[in-house]
Amino acid sequence: MWWDALGNYVTSLGFGTDDTAYDQWWTTSERRVHLVGKGVVRFHAVYWPAMLLSAGLPLPTDILVHDCVTVDPGHRMSGAGR
Repeated sequence: MWWDALGNYVTSLGFGTDDTAYDQWWTTSERRVHLVGKGVVRFHAVYWPAMLLSAGLPLPTDILVHDCVTVDPGHRMSGAGR
């Protein structure tokens, strides 16, 4: 599942079909920022860069990790932890 999900990041920009957006937002961009939740940081900081390296594609320049998004103090939006 993660291989498909991570691959969507570049294919959603047109990688392999319409390289204009891919070039603008990934290849020639000065910064390639990933904003991820703390629960998936391993996939975005280890597996995704490894996939990019193996394909010869540019790596993210920044990986910003946020805590859980909450709706009420102490209640994650997913409902976990209630």
